[in-house]
Amino acid sequence: MNGLRRGDDRRRIVVTGLEVVTPAGNDVPSTWASLLAGRSAVERAPRLEATGCRSQIAAEVRGFEL
Repeated sequence: MNGLRRGDDRRRIVVTGLEVVTPAGNDVPSTWASLLAGRSAVERAPRLEATGCRSQIAAEVRGFEL
């Protein structure tokens, strides 16, 4: 009962690849390993100018350059 009926003129999408850049890792394998290990990417942010901010924690993407 997902709303699709025979004859629906909906198009299918095929995912042929996957890339990620996250605080937990800069590629799929390292991000997935971090998630499975339960590692948090959130920490006190030393480079964040936190004066006047209520929070001093962040999840920073590291080691990534365009």
